[in-house]
Amino acid sequence: MKKLKFRFSYFILAGLLGFVLQIISFFSFANQNSKITSSSLTNAKSTTVFMKFITSSIILTIATAFIIIMVVGYLIGKKKENATGFNTVTIGLITSESVIFVTTLVYIIFSCIVRTKMFNSSSKNPDILKSLLLIRMIGMMLSYIFFSLFAYEILSAKKNSRIGKVGQIMIICVNFVAIILMVVTLVSSSSNKAFSMLTELYPISSFPPYDGTIPNINGFTLAQFRRLTFVFDECSYKNIDNAQIFTIGASIALISQIIYLLTIFVNIFAFLVQLIESFDIDRDENPMEI
Repeated sequence: MKKLKFRFSYFILAGLLGFVLQIISFFSFANQNSKITSSSLTNAKSTTVFMKFITSSIILTIATAFIIIMVVGYLIGKKKENATGFNTVTIGLITSESVIFVTTLVYIIFSCIVRTKMFNSSSKNPDILKSLLLIRMIGMMLSYIFFSLFAYEILSAKKNSRIGKVGQIMIICVNFVAIILMVVTLVSSSSNKAFSMLTELYPISSFPPYDGTIPNINGFTLAQFRRLTFVFDECSYKNIDNAQIFTIGASIALISQIIYLLTIFVNIFAFLVQLIESFDIDRDENPMEI
């Protein structure tokens, strides 16, 4: 019987699974109905509502873990020659993805522990949750940066097929746009509501100026996307002053969510090509090499 060799390909399979789970995470929280409010989430008897709210984050945590495994595989499978830049970028990508993993996991655990008082203004719980979300957003920005650099290093470090080059260039371009949007979101948080619209829950029944929003780990979900599309009509209907603060913020947040999804689909395409190429028979002598 032929002995099965552990291949570098298995790490890419883990990463592809992680990207698919990211998509599932986005669509698993699809409807934000009137039952999901700060009071329903903190009600001791409303465990079902809370679990519906937090499930997408649990899936995202698992997804991030698989992506980290894939990137570790690239670190293990790298060629020894001219690997300094590749090492640095790969470690940076592992670190940024680990920031997303840890902050999301801590948010889940902490919110479960203090659920009935997680939004209590007399405690430090809301501030802790907001701090976790800020760190997570910074981790996402760093992930976009290092994914771009990672794709560039792949182009430089190995002989790519034409379609392989296309995949890596797509990663660089899409992540570059995501970096710009994330920088704008973080830097302009005082002049528009883009940051809060990606890190806070806007109750379905709320209207401008949207008082009573709460720290929300599910900023990149279909439910959040759908909710933000209502902002334009709500601002127009209410005819409030400084409506552009909300409409510009909603525009940036919606585009950020679209680009987030696009980066996932581009990653799936590019790493699927890498997976196919990794099974090249010429690589059988070194199955753990990129």
